[in-house]
Amino acid sequence: MPGIARFDPHQERVLREPYAVYEHYRRHDPVHWGEPYAPGADGCWYLFRHDHVVEFLRDRRFRRKWSPERTEERIRVAPPEQRPYLEVLDRLLLSTDPPAHRRLRTLVSKAFAQRAVEEYRPMVHRTAEELVGALPRTAEFDLVESFAAPLSGAVICAVLGAPAELGPDLREWITRFSDGLDLRKRTDTMTAAAGATAELLGYFGEQLAQRRRAPRDDLVSALLTARDQDDRLSEDELLAMVIQLVFAGHETTVQQIGATVLNLVEHRDELARVLSDPGLIANAVAESLRRTGSVHSAAARKPVEDVRIGDKLIRAGEPVIAFVASANRDPEVFGDPDRFDLDRDTSASVAFGAGIHYCLGAPLARLSTETAVGALLRRMPGLETVPGSPPRYRSNTVLPGIAALPMRGRQA
Repeated sequence: MPGIARFDPHQERVLREPYAVYEHYRRHDPVHWGEPYAPGADGCWYLFRHDHVVEFLRDRRFRRKWSPERTEERIRVAPPEQRPYLEVLDRLLLSTDPPAHRRLRTLVSKAFAQRAVEEYRPMVHRTAEELVGALPRTAEFDLVESFAAPLSGAVICAVLGAPAELGPDLREWITRFSDGLDLRKRTDTMTAAAGATAELLGYFGEQLAQRRRAPRDDLVSALLTARDQDDRLSEDELLAMVIQLVFAGHETTVQQIGATVLNLVEHRDELARVLSDPGLIANAVAESLRRTGSVHSAAARKPVEDVRIGDKLIRAGEPVIAFVASANRDPEVFGDPDRFDLDRDTSASVAFGAGIHYCLGAPLARLSTETAVGALLRRMPGLETVPGSPPRYRSNTVLPGIAALPMRGRQA
């Protein structure tokens, strides 16, 4: 489009001021042919408006998979040290299309159904209370390292039947793994992601072997026994599924706990309402997911035929990326979208995606975040940020959530 620069996910401003960048393209060229996010392509379509993003997420003509030949070639030409990551990435549920996606989701849904999310509520509550009790009341502390990360780690370890002490290692592995999803595809982060993949495969491969010998009452054992008639998950599918569950359930929840707390302490009037009425905590989490969700873009897909979105024709095979964070601040859907508003109707939010790839772990993520925020505010109602110590954010265009959040009890 004449007069507007091509969107480039490698530009530093996309990390520094993502919502300003999204607003610019949403207003001037919402279905935009921009610079490629990875080498070897002429460009990529980027979607910024809510209606276009939802249309894209629900349209099954847009597929994740390359052809088998293209997938094999992409992995073959990659540096050897990056191949383990690309191989696992190709097997994740978020990377599959129907009918394989339907089969895998059915099997993992059966495993999840054996352990309803509500069963975890007492454990999440107990862990949150213990962690809040250990926080200093006047000294500074990092909310992420001292509270959000250990809480989320304890939850995912309990779900998978892993020892609680694995939590810090698990977060390190998953952080490096998820850095590989960054649209900028830097060599160092991709290599680190592959190293983390090897750690995850090694650890959970041994866990699967142990569960085969002696099943337990956990999700890993449930995945081993889940079947649909005579069908069940293969070894590679099992490992990829466990990695996706850890990735989707751990790192994003850590970031969302931090984002919800930050939204509240930066909006003292809304915080006062939550303190007087804890029933509003669910509203605060939902509004935080809309306003500052931990996931900014959906995985790239390509149409199997020419598809028109808005006034643009997207040719078969051209890559498309939808910015859900931009959709969630579309003023056509959410009035005064930059404002944090506990009374807002967030039902149109796409923080957890839409269509067949809607996040399977959304109920557990909401439970963990709501419980964490509730325990923190109940025990430390005077919580505040530390002047001169702003939050530190991840250097990741897909997952640019809070990496560190210095806080303290309010000073007299």
